Amino acid sequence: GLERFAAPRYLGVMTNSEARALLRQSQLLASAQPPFADAAVESIREQRGNHPMLLQIVAKRYHELGDLKEAFLQVEADRTVQHLLEVDFDLLLPAERQILRSLAAGNGVSDEAGIQRLLQLGLIRQDGARGPVIPNRFLASWLR
Repeated sequence: GLERFAAPRYLGVMTNSEARALLRQSQLLASAQPPFADAAVESIREQRGNHPMLLQIVAKRYHELGDLKEAFLQVEADRTVQHLLEVDFDLLLPAERQILRSLAAGNGVSDEAGIQRLLQLGLIRQDGARGPVIPNRFLASWLR
């Protein structure tokens, strides 16, 4: 029965090296790996906050178009991507959603428990003196 299902397991985002390996498809033979320049890999990784699904969507679009800026624009406008962000956002607790809205608006937050959970999920990261920030620029833009 349904009582055997445990609570969902949140995996969070990938590490920088995991994200690079995913974008480069390092598990494939070298001849089958996409020919992404280092700068493109880093730009995709940094702007998408190492979110596995968004990395793959942007990388695929970049591979198809050959234009990274256009790939970012198209993916950001893609209704499927917006729906993905909406579903992820709706799974959060109300206090966590408020923290993300506050950070996207450039405001500080003080809910330490919520911050810790969002850090674990990879939705925010600590940025030195700036404190918590949203590393995924799609998410930050979507929240505004």
